[in-house]
Amino acid sequence: MFELFNFMGYDLEPQQSSPGISLMSAGVTKVVKKGKGSWDIYLSKGFLKVYYGAGTVLGAGLATAIAAMVPGVGLAVASTMVATLSGILGSEVNHGVVFRIRNWKMSSSGRQ
Repeated sequence: MFELFNFMGYDLEPQQSSPGISLMSAGVTKVVKKGKGSWDIYLSKGFLKVYYGAGTVLGAGLATAIAAMVPGVGLAVASTMVATLSGILGSEVNHGVVFRIRNWKMSSSGRQ
């Protein structure tokens, strides 16, 4: 996934774990398909900092990135995900986030 976004022109650094240091709160960026119209979408702290924390125009860049990363999720669902981020993250991106999409609607979200 990092290679795809780097190819698209985004500068993302893969997260490397170090001995003795826990990166659990940083999370991972991955998509787990759960069935037709259902996914668990995990966005890492680094991914969110690039798109959400960088002050993109109200998360438009993040919504577009999510829609491109998860074919079928659609821009409307991705925009709903972005709209809930401020409630989950607060004022600063310190954690990764997980979104659970069921039947093309966001069913739950929270920190990784």
